[in-house]
Amino acid sequence: MLALTHCAISAAVVGFTLSSIDPAVLAVAVAASQIPDIDTSNSSIGQIFWPISCWIEKRYPHRSVTHSFVFTAALSVISIALWWKYQIDMKVAIALPFGHLVACFSDTFTKAGVQLFWPSPLMCVCGLNPKRRLATGGPGEYWVLAGAVAAIMLNVALHNSGGLSQFTAESLGLRSGIVETYQKNAATNKVWANVEGTFIADSSDASGKYFIVSQVGNEFVLLNRSGIYQTGATHQIDARKLTTEVGISAQQQVLPLTFVEEEILPKLVSIAQSHPKALILINGSLTIDSPEEVSIAPKPGQLEVAKLSANQLVFNYCPLSQIIGKLSFQFGSGNVQLKIITPAPKL
Repeated sequence: MLALTHCAISAAVVGFTLSSIDPAVLAVAVAASQIPDIDTSNSSIGQIFWPISCWIEKRYPHRSVTHSFVFTAALSVISIALWWKYQIDMKVAIALPFGHLVACFSDTFTKAGVQLFWPSPLMCVCGLNPKRRLATGGPGEYWVLAGAVAAIMLNVALHNSGGLSQFTAESLGLRSGIVETYQKNAATNKVWANVEGTFIADSSDASGKYFIVSQVGNEFVLLNRSGIYQTGATHQIDARKLTTEVGISAQQQVLPLTFVEEEILPKLVSIAQSHPKALILINGSLTIDSPEEVSIAPKPGQLEVAKLSANQLVFNYCPLSQIIGKLSFQFGSGNVQLKIITPAPKL
């Protein structure tokens, strides 16, 4: 039973501390948690490595050398050597001595304690009241095991939401943590914003769920069924509170386009047809030959996604579907970027 408890505790502590649910990291932490008990042939690992455990058992008392800081230091040297020679992941390397140390320290809460400072014979025990210390296989150990398993599950849930630091940042309303989550996940997943706030134009309620189109500084460009908005006191939504939610997998790509005195529509239509299930947004500007034939009407209270000034047409996260019908037979020059998100978010 104690072996399973050590596995769970080490996986929980190492996973939380390193902010990782990488199976390799957790597997190394679990394996390392068993190493201290290789000093007895009665343990699970001692039976697997029986010749080694017998050799140690004849020379050292149980819970002495293999449960000490000296042994943790030796594992640290091995980890550094493996990291240096084979360039293994740093967190995997750290998990070996760290998982061992966690297992050793957890044994200080048992009745017998351990010789953490071996070769000193001093037994390190946490808890002044012997009756409150854990007995191997006792009810207290089952509670510790249940708590460790719950901690592992919590770490997985938090990691899928950006990690413990991200959870704390969002709980405190720190925009830096929210920006970090978006930057970390936007390239591979859809990221949504849960907003509590008001529309600046009329002070009406703007609370709801929005798809995050892009980050602008510490603010965001958001999309819902009604339109496109930007957070910030000088824009469209005053967000009192904003939290993120990482959604399903999605692919994002940015496609630059250059026009040199040519018809604009064919290129745009070709891209739209080649990405039928995508959300396509345009940024940039074009100088067009017949501006009098283009009618651009901004939507009140929303981000101005397209603006015509003289013969200059400027795009700011403008959905391709909104502008493509207005550019028939238009010739022009300029540079634009198409942000293509596949599949398009379901609003």
